[in-house]
Formats: sequence, structure tokens, C-alpha cells
Amino acid sequence: MVSDPDEFGRLLLQRHHCLQALETDRHTKRSLVDQLDIPRSTLDGIMQDLEAADLVAYTDGEWHATVLGQCALHAHEQYRSHLDSLTDIAGLSDALSPKSPITCDFLVGADVYEAESTVPDAVLEQLLESVADGQTIRGFTPIAISAYVEPFYTRAISGQESKLELILPPDVFERIRAMYPDQTEEALHRTRVSLLRGSIPVSFGLWIVDDTHAGLVVYAEQGVCGLIINDTAEAFSWAENQYERVKQDAEPIFLRKGGRHTPRLN
Repeated sequence: MVSDPDEFGRLLLQRHHCLQALETDRHTKRSLVDQLDIPRSTLDGIMQDLEAADLVAYTDGEWHATVLGQCALHAHEQYRSHLDSLTDIAGLSDALSPKSPITCDFLVGADVYEAESTVPDAVLEQLLESVADGQTIRGFTPIAISAYVEPFYTRAISGQESKLELILPPDVFERIRAMYPDQTEEALHRTRVSLLRGSIPVSFGLWIVDDTHAGLVVYAEQGVCGLIINDTAEAFSWAENQYERVKQDAEPIFLRKGGRHTPRLN
């Protein structure tokens, strides 16, 4: 049995392909040689290492993964998956401030969509797709991309029971209102739409779709740098906490004639 975690990790890194072959099926030595395409002498040394670590066992002429081996393989594959997601995020790292509240809770296991240098805003199509089938959309953004204001609003309330709750900085709201006066007025009268204004103390935009997933719009000096979307429980909890922190200092936007329009979303 390997007692040193570092040595255990190195063994899994080097031999996980062999262990993977035994995860669900038993194999004779000959079938392993054929499946893995490695010399028999090399396989002997590999199986000795795995057996010494209690990851595999030999029974009735066949090798198979132990319960420990199956659990170790699962942990190794999960670890590699986490590293893959963090590697993807490396392309956006320059746009994430060291003081950003974004943590591993949201980054691990995320899907990353980098903006293309030629048409950076086009990556927001993934945002539109993300909210299209949602029933309750919540979010905030420190800035607005004018070409996507109307498409986002249309997608977010496309369902008969869809609800939208959005927090905007006062200057962003006023600019949108000036650009889309009729649409803004219509939104303010909708009972299914809640617009709030308040300070956004972060440099990214955030949206939450029902209780299924959340996403971030990462901004850079040139505009949109990319999107990060995650559906893990840890990511969803982190996103809700960020949203509630911003919302607690936000105020509902009133109609010009003084009517209040913002029902709270449950």
C-alpha cells in the first residue's frame, strides 16, 4: 500500500490508462497486452506497481480494479477535469483582477468561451442561448453592449411565465432608456420584469438561470473578453451570494408617474 499521497498521485498519473482498462471489466494478461498495446514485460511491472498499491487484484487468472482502484481512478479523472477547466480559463486570466471576488468555487468545472479578436462581442451569442429556455433570470452588469441589449431582453422573457430581474448602474440604465425609450417603458410596465439600479462593485457581469446554472461576462479594455458558465452546486451558490450582495444595496426603478413595478422574485 502506498502511504505517501504524492507517490500515490504519481502512480495514478503514470498508470491511469492501465487502471482505466480494468475499471469495469476483468482482463487476462494477454487481453491487456492486446488492448493497451504494450510489451508483456512492461505490463508485468505496471501490474506489480498497481497491485502493491492495492489498486488492482488478480483473481482466477484475471486482473480487475479494486474498490480503492475505482475510487482512485474517479478522483484522478475529476482532478484532471478540474485542471482542464482551469487551463481553459488561463486565456481570460489577464482580464481577471487579482482583487476579483471570483474564486475556484466558480472556476472549477466551468465551460469557457473566449471572445474572438475579430468580433469579440459575438461570444455573447452563448449568453443568449443560455437564457433562452430559462423561467427566472437574474443578473447584473456594470456595462451594457448596445447591440445585445434588445436580444437579451427578448430571450430572457420569451417564455409565457418567464421572469427577469436585472440590476444596472444608474448611468447605464439612463443610457439604455435614451437608446430604447419605448422598449424600456414597456419593460417597466411588465409585472414579470424587475429593473433595479445600484452600484456594481465588480468588473464582470453575472447572470443566473433558474436553479440550473450561472454565468459571467468577463470584460476587458477592448470590450468582452469571454464568458464563463458553470452548473455545479458550488458555482451556483457562489453566484447567488454575489447577486444578493449587489441586490441588497440596489433600489427598484420607478415609473415616471411614480408607480412601482418591481415584484420580488422567489
